[in-house]
Amino acid sequence: MALSGGLDSTVAAALLLNQGFEVQGVHLTLTEKSADISGIESLCQFLGIAYFQLDLRREFKARIIADFAAQYRLGLTPNPCVRCNELIKFGFLFQAVRSQGFDYLATGHYARVEAAPNGMMGLWQGVDPDKEQSYFLHRLSPDCLPAVLLPLGRLTKSQVREKSLAWGLAQYLPNRESQELCFIPDGDYIDFMRNMDVTGLDRPGPIVNRRGEVLGTHRGVEHYTVGQRQGLGLPGPAPSYVLEIIPAGNRLVVGCKADLLADELLVEDINWFIPVPLEPLRARVKIRYRHPGATAIILPLDRRRVRVRFDLPQTAITPGQAAVFYQDNRLLGGGWIVREQS
Repeated sequence: MALSGGLDSTVAAALLLNQGFEVQGVHLTLTEKSADISGIESLCQFLGIAYFQLDLRREFKARIIADFAAQYRLGLTPNPCVRCNELIKFGFLFQAVRSQGFDYLATGHYARVEAAPNGMMGLWQGVDPDKEQSYFLHRLSPDCLPAVLLPLGRLTKSQVREKSLAWGLAQYLPNRESQELCFIPDGDYIDFMRNMDVTGLDRPGPIVNRRGEVLGTHRGVEHYTVGQRQGLGLPGPAPSYVLEIIPAGNRLVVGCKADLLADELLVEDINWFIPVPLEPLRARVKIRYRHPGATAIILPLDRRRVRVRFDLPQTAITPGQAAVFYQDNRLLGGGWIVREQS
């Protein structure tokens, strides 16, 4: 059981014990500023389970943090949590625990691993719409699913809290939720990259409209994302929004809010949980984690690329973010939104 020391993984461990599993905890060390694990030690003593630590700081820095910085320099908006699940938790960690003879790796994600009609294991959305996390798991290898347990997939967050109180777990848990970017404690990713001595930051360049007219100067493309309104410093009767980030020329393209709408996008490096489709298929597509999803037709270009055409235009389609495809609550696959050449 991957134990962060928080509410979700703790209740997930207790659920597995109640279901008769033999459980052992594993806590990942991912950054130089490692969290205090005394709470995890007390928690494991209370649950009556052993635990061990796995030091993946080198792998996390090389595969997650370096990629995070590189994508911002390219004018993209990265999603390190998706990368971490793919490469760290269900990559290095999964291989480590399987090599030690464990049958399953369990986590506290709000998603479901269940059998599809053809008998193969698939991914489904968790039942709690506010906490559902299958979006973050769309890069998992389908081959690993039979050895993955997600005990919270059929629970809501409020039910998880109730169980922690009923089982006496709350006394071992922190008072606040874990944050999305675990490696940036204060949420200031620009200062974080400066402290890492990331090169190529803070390079001013032109802010232009779609006609190419220069309207102002930006501080460096890593400070902005598509859809952003604040921090542009442009005068005018109507607010301006970032429409596009163009690293070649170090330019920001801005326009009005209506200009953010687009009815299609290109997705590459797709990971499928179904046989690779050869014909168009209809699906609900999420273009970021908090996006509710929008109906669209998916047009396959090859085995790893599709064009998505929405029934209704969507706002702030952002290169670097993931587009994930669903039918009902089943996750079909997903990939990365890419910038198209204009």
